[in-house]
Amino acid sequence: MVKFTETNQLVNLRVLKMDTNDKEFIFKDTNKQQKNIYDHDFLDMEKHFEYFKNISESFEMYLESNGIESSKVYKDLTLINKIIIRVDKRKEYFWIFSDRRVQISEIKEVALLAHGFLKYRPFTMDYNLMPDEKRIKINEGFAAFLIFGTLKEAKKRQQEAEKKPINDFKLSKEYIHNLMYAFEYWDISEEAMMLIVETLWEVC
Repeated sequence: MVKFTETNQLVNLRVLKMDTNDKEFIFKDTNKQQKNIYDHDFLDMEKHFEYFKNISESFEMYLESNGIESSKVYKDLTLINKIIIRVDKRKEYFWIFSDRRVQISEIKEVALLAHGFLKYRPFTMDYNLMPDEKRIKINEGFAAFLIFGTLKEAKKRQQEAEKKPINDFKLSKEYIHNLMYAFEYWDISEEAMMLIVETLWEVC
């Protein structure tokens, strides 16, 4: 069951325990935003839930890789659902404006998803309760985590299909530092984000 509790430290944020068994609640919560606002064909409940579940699992992997307890992170379900809707909407527009011939690539899709996490910032941490070494820019870090993970898996599949030696997806520490700085301080548009991720795909 998805549970919400109010927090005194963070006004207007709700704590979400991501229990991915509660499909109906997640979908109903999304419908509250959809009514009389959007006119595109929405993901059905199963597909929406699957997308949410994938994000949830990826986020837990991200937290684990950084040694962060999930209970110490505030997660706003409304904003996460809004990100999913916006990405789906952009995917549909891409399909329509290509005369229904081309589906958006997974490279562009992860760029849109990452942009959503930078724009809406659904995750928040109480840094006062954490040691310095555990303090991370959680939305920026998760956006990068999604991008790097997707590119790595896509590159691996491509190399396997072409029967080429599988090379690790590597970026210099300096580049990662500069990218994280840009994620935090630059006003990056969706189009610019897609170009960044596609460029990484081409050069790595």
